[in-house]
Amino acid sequence: MTAPAHYPVALDLRGRPCLVVGGGAVAEMKVHALVAAGARVTLVSPALTPGLAALVTAGRCGTRPDRIARAMSKARHWRSPRRTIARSPATSRRTLAATASG
Repeated sequence: MTAPAHYPVALDLRGRPCLVVGGGAVAEMKVHALVAAGARVTLVSPALTPGLAALVTAGRCGTRPDRIARAMSKARHWRSPRRTIARSPATSRRTLAATASG
């Protein structure tokens, strides 16, 4: 039997900062789950779905559209284990994943 490559974990995210890079449907799904878990979510994206925009307007999460280039190029955001990449195009996911691990 082959061991799985990843081990699932349960995290207590109540009051913890979480960064979500992306503003599309995938990000919206992840943000809803993080907010429901009590995380303090910050979105970094030049555009948001109407659902994400509503969450921001309601104060359920924050956004930093002005920081997308910085978030992709500076390691400060990537040092947190509570990060998620929610971009739909495969090339964007690969670029962000490479930045996050490098």
